[in-house]
This record gives sequence, structure tokens and C-alpha cells, in this order.
Amino acid sequence: MNEWINVNDKLPEDGRYLTCNMFSGYQILHLTSFSKDRGNIDDYDMKGLGAGFYDYDSECGYYPMNTITHWMPLPELPKF
Repeated sequence: MNEWINVNDKLPEDGRYLTCNMFSGYQILHLTSFSKDRGNIDDYDMKGLGAGFYDYDSECGYYPMNTITHWMPLPELPKF
């Protein structure tokens, strides 16, 4: 497995990543997307936002994930 990468050290390329943030003193893991230009993802929900992590909710639409502290590439899927 790869090591966690601090967002202050390096940001990923566009794609999906395993991410971590702190919430109320707990580490929370997410499967999150990253884009170098979130404004291109959804002009309404994320208009004017630059690079960063984001997610999608069927009720709320796209929303930024601004509290991500670390990320890592996803592992390879199992072979069947």
C-alpha cells in the first residue's frame, strides 16, 4: 500500500483518491474526486472554484471537500 501524502506537500492529478480529514477529533476516510479546475465540473455548485477535492450527493449535487488533509492513490482492484 502507498503512503499517505499531505496536501501541503503535493496535490494529485485529476481523478479519484482515498482521502482523510479530521472531524470532531476523528479521522474520516472518503473516496473523493480531485480536479485542477472544479469550476469545469459544475458551473452552478462550484462556479469559480479552482483546484481541490469534491464529492457528489444526489440531493445536494456537487460540493467541495475543503477539509481534506491527506490523500493516497487507490489500490489495484482484485483480479477475478
